[in-house]
Amino acid sequence: MSVSFDKDSFSSVVDKHRRRYRFDAKKRLRLRRDFSRVYDARVRAYNERMTVCCRWRGESETSRLGLSASKRIGKAYVRARWKRLIREAFRLNYYDLPQGYDFIVIPKKQDKTPSYATVAKDLTYLFRRAAKKADKLLKQEDAPEPS
Repeated sequence: MSVSFDKDSFSSVVDKHRRRYRFDAKKRLRLRRDFSRVYDARVRAYNERMTVCCRWRGESETSRLGLSASKRIGKAYVRARWKRLIREAFRLNYYDLPQGYDFIVIPKKQDKTPSYATVAKDLTYLFRRAAKKADKLLKQEDAPEPS
């Protein structure tokens, strides 16, 4: 019995295994001016657990993540837990998220910190929704004004 491989499907599997699931410096928002640019874009998506702010950077750019966890959501260990969950969800789902955007995630106060699965599902949904809003806003700005 002979097994045949389709070259395209095989190369996509190999490429998937070559991916680097790291949260290195080029995937982080750190500077105040970068945070300000994202907030000034005024593109937001939210649910009962968190808010995501978004700004288009460019097609060839990598997506970056910024976190803003204020004291309102809880004590230091609660804020640290939120940040760990969000970073991990971003890191592991990075290749499934929209590329070319800056994202800032702002967790909301909860009675109990949600599970990783809930955070990952929410982030994926909110990132896509925010990216769609940013694209729509960009198209509106590029459209010629009627005379």
